[in-house]
Amino acid sequence: MKPVAGDDVLFEMSRIGAHVAHEYTHRSSGRTFTALHADGTYRIAFDERWSLLVGAGATFIHFDSYPLNTTWNAELEFDRRFEHTEAYLRVRQYDYAFDTFRKMCSVCSGGPAFSLGVRFRIHG
Repeated sequence: MKPVAGDDVLFEMSRIGAHVAHEYTHRSSGRTFTALHADGTYRIAFDERWSLLVGAGATFIHFDSYPLNTTWNAELEFDRRFEHTEAYLRVRQYDYAFDTFRKMCSVCSGGPAFSLGVRFRIHG
């Protein structure tokens, strides 16, 4: 498992949202891996603090020596809301079927990617 740095922005109106997430990692082989996810989301609230976020959309992936590739992703996020923050556990599945992933299989892992994080909430 390789640590990945990331940031994201989530815009929501009622239960529908748009989620943009950026992930970056520097591989031991000296290569840089960057992914930008643009997802449509739907929130299922269990109560006022706990919810499940479901989303899917396009993923734009760049390895430093290869051209930009586009694929898809699906995400599932369980979160706990506080007054001004959200703590979340996310699992995201990419489609690894394009040529760059097959060529770079020694530096990229297949299967789901797990994230644990905190998001600041801004109310308008």
